[in-house]
Amino acid sequence: FIVAMLIGTQLLNFEFQYFIKSPLVFEDNWQFGVKETLQETAKSESTAQKIIISESIRQAYVYLLFYSQKDPIWLMGQSNLSRRAFVGYNRIGKYEFRAVDWKKDLREKNMLIVVPVSEVSDKISIPTTQKKIIYSPTGRELYYILKT
Repeated sequence: FIVAMLIGTQLLNFEFQYFIKSPLVFEDNWQFGVKETLQETAKSESTAQKIIISESIRQAYVYLLFYSQKDPIWLMGQSNLSRRAFVGYNRIGKYEFRAVDWKKDLREKNMLIVVPVSEVSDKISIPTTQKKIIYSPTGRELYYILKT
């Protein structure tokens, strides 16, 4: 009976640590908000001429293809497809995975810029007509989807 109680206690502790505490403590490592961010971005795909997704969002192209449920045939049919030297893509159709050039990119019209909040300095003036904010489970701002 005591062994069963110890095992039960350890299982409850594991579930608490893994499912409740860990996602809050390690939200950056779990890339919280990437799913929601790229789903929102995909919803606005038809209204934007170009979409820049910060290269600091690790493997963003994988999340984009998976969470927006892009058909593999769609991917192979993109004429504007640019692979990276090792793994991944620089560009898929109107999506570009790169660092944001704030001075240049903010001047372009009808474009989405997807960045972690940490990349947006207070000194950068963002004249956007629309700004969507993705929040963490703790209420912290994680990502911006900026429409120019």
